[in-house]
Amino acid sequence: MTTVELSDWQAALNRLSGARRILVLAATDLGKSSFIREALQRLGPELRLLDLDPGQKMIGPPGTVGLGSMAGAEVRIERFRFVGTTRGSSLRQILGAASLLARASPGAWIANTSGFVRGPGERLQLLTVEALQPDLI
Repeated sequence: MTTVELSDWQAALNRLSGARRILVLAATDLGKSSFIREALQRLGPELRLLDLDPGQKMIGPPGTVGLGSMAGAEVRIERFRFVGTTRGSSLRQILGAASLLARASPGAWIANTSGFVRGPGERLQLLTVEALQPDLI
């Protein structure tokens, strides 16, 4: 397993400024959620969180994708969509995310993905990138 160094995080966090659509993509247990919390703290409450991991939730109940914001430890849910599974390998989360963004007011967002990145997960994440068209991954 790869260890993520603090200096790598700092370099990545420094590149976030100016991006409007940020997709955080990595395997499980590498600190995606922690990285996103730090990004939200740095970039402020105007940056919304798009939670695409139906199993390990940052926003909304299990089995959903959600859009909202975090201020400190407080989570504000703007909307969420039930995708019918907690598996991070479901294509439904991409469709749900696209639906959430289509109905939401425009604005900057950072997306949390599942850690499913190998085999079929690689294809899933490529479809996620294609559907959401992030400025920065």
